Amino acid sequence: MKITTNKAKTRLKFLAAASIASAALASTAYAIPSVWTQHNDNSRSGDNLSETVLSPSNVNSSTFGKLYTVSLDDESYGQPLYIPGVVVGSATHNMVFATTVNNSVYGVDADSGAQLWHVNLTPSGASVPTAANMSALGACGGSYHDFAGKIGIVGTPVISTTTNSLYVVARSIESGAYVQRLHMLNLATGAEQSGSPVVISGSASGVTFNPQLNNQRPALALVNGVVYIAWSSQCDFGA
Repeated sequence: MKITTNKAKTRLKFLAAASIASAALASTAYAIPSVWTQHNDNSRSGDNLSETVLSPSNVNSSTFGKLYTVSLDDESYGQPLYIPGVVVGSATHNMVFATTVNNSVYGVDADSGAQLWHVNLTPSGASVPTAANMSALGACGGSYHDFAGKIGIVGTPVISTTTNSLYVVARSIESGAYVQRLHMLNLATGAEQSGSPVVISGSASGVTFNPQLNNQRPALALVNGVVYIAWSSQCDFGA
């Protein structure tokens, strides 16, 4: 099948993550490993060395495939993450977490596809930066095509099962000023944890962080309780 649009990729990618989790959960006797960071570990290997259910014998057209469809509010550039056994209210859910460039974060039941929560991290009265903003700035010679529309949450979040939190960077335009914030969201509810969010700022060696030009595309990393965030310039344009 040829995928021709980013939105199609979004749906396919999200379904793939959810379907794999759900197919594996067909037998409750098996423990399914968490996907708490991009490509499974901090080396970004993509390896799952704890697989106990899926094999060439049961991953086939008759026993394995799409289980459901989940709709998101915009394109998704980040990898969906998966955490089993999240207590939501009085129930326990295996959950998939997904983000969109509209600054939305979703918590979804991995077994049924039911949306458990959805939060949007754009502050009231603010807007989400867009490709048109970058074109107007002069990025790529005034013809910016790295994104089709909004440029809110782009980098894959990271999850700490110690704090039961999802860390993600969202972007907004507030009274003409560009702002990037690190958010720490509760896995069960999507609510901001204590001390969250934090406006990202700083400088080093005479270079000041530019929230307008710096594109938070790389996946976040979590090492020894510290969240690491990386940026590159929009279209290699300044900063």
